[in-house]
Order: sequence, then C-alpha cells, then structure tokens
Amino acid sequence: MVITREEYTPCAAEMMAALDRLRPAVEEVLAGDAEARSSAKEALQTLRGLLRKSGVEADTRSVRNWELVERWPNGRMRAFNHSVSHARAHYRAALQYPNEDNFREGLEAQDDAAGFYRMFRR
Repeated sequence: MVITREEYTPCAAEMMAALDRLRPAVEEVLAGDAEARSSAKEALQTLRGLLRKSGVEADTRSVRNWELVERWPNGRMRAFNHSVSHARAHYRAALQYPNEDNFREGLEAQDDAAGFYRMFRR
C-alpha cells in the first residue's frame, strides 16, 4: 500500500507540531527546569504515536527476493520520516541523559525535517 503526499501531509503537520512542542521543553529541561520534563515526555509520546500510526516502521517490505515495495514512494517523504525519527531519538536521549550534543543533533534533525516537509507539501 502506497501513501500519497496528499494523504500524508496532515499527519506530517501533526508530527512537526509535536516536534515544535518538544524542542523548547527539552531546552528548558537542559536549563534546569524540572517541571518541563512532563511536557517533553508528553510531546515525545504524541510523536511516537504519530510515527506508529503513520507506519514509518514499515517503510519498505520485500515481497520476493527481487522485489521491494516502498510505502513512501516520494523521496522527500522518506527523508522527512528519517529526520523526524532522528530528532525524536536525539531529544529522547537528551532527556534521559541530559547533554547538549544530543540536543544539537535533535535540533539539526528537526530543521532537516522542516525543510523536507516544506518541499513535499507543495
């Protein structure tokens, strides 16, 4: 089953909104605001649910040894999914083991995701 850009754009918008809530919450946690941790965890859970709902984990499936079926035929959509997953992983790591390196990696991945999102929603 292939998903079209038109079908996926609303879900991608929700993912970007979750990342937009997550970014400042993680930044606040790293700055010492313990109360921001709950909003960061909530945004992480929302994002995880959206990734599962979208089927990102099932990006490709092998039908036979020589055939590959891609759910995400649009390269920008695939790149978006990869960037969102990376941002989530790095922000999560920054929350579990507070550090600026993972936070910066999350920022870069989120910025990449935003760029791919702008390109494929046109």
